[in-house]
Amino acid sequence: MGIISTDLLDAFISYAHDDNVLHDDAVHMFHRYLKPNLEAALRQRGSFKGDADIFLDVRGLPANGSLTVELEEAITRTTFLVIVIGKSYPRSEWCGQELAKFANRFLGARAAALERTFIIVLDRSAERASWGHFLEKPERPIFIRFYDEQTGTHIPPILEDLNGQAVPGPRFLRGVRRVAETMAERALAFANLRQVS
Repeated sequence: MGIISTDLLDAFISYAHDDNVLHDDAVHMFHRYLKPNLEAALRQRGSFKGDADIFLDVRGLPANGSLTVELEEAITRTTFLVIVIGKSYPRSEWCGQELAKFANRFLGARAAALERTFIIVLDRSAERASWGHFLEKPERPIFIRFYDEQTGTHIPPILEDLNGQAVPGPRFLRGVRRVAETMAERALAFANLRQVS
């Protein structure tokens, strides 16, 4: 097996900025831990040297209803799309539009886009909400719960240890690792397909 090309490792994280605030900085913490976990998962498989580029918009989407050139370019060059759905995302004008843009990379083929899409749901109320046309039609894609199934609330990204120090939440990190490992497996599969064709 050869070395995987770094252009297969671009990822774009789509989210509502209010969800990051309402869910204790969960989106930014997911971004912070995804990159090193993805790179470690690939190195462990002996097939990667370099950097994964994980795009996260920190400025917010414009109020005028159109994506900025920077966001459009990031979506059209990415290999993986990560959609983080919290309480605010389903009410956003942007809900699912990134998936439609991303599908354009695959000639509009939603199934091909969904093979490269990871949907993270931060709480039960977000799961029960309508996610909008792009994410509900013809069916809701498979998603990963980042919430406690008993309480319905998000898994905290940061906890306090016995000394009062902030530490990453182990359940949150396990979820990030699971996404990173699946992403690594898919990146390798796509690289192998590219080599065969």
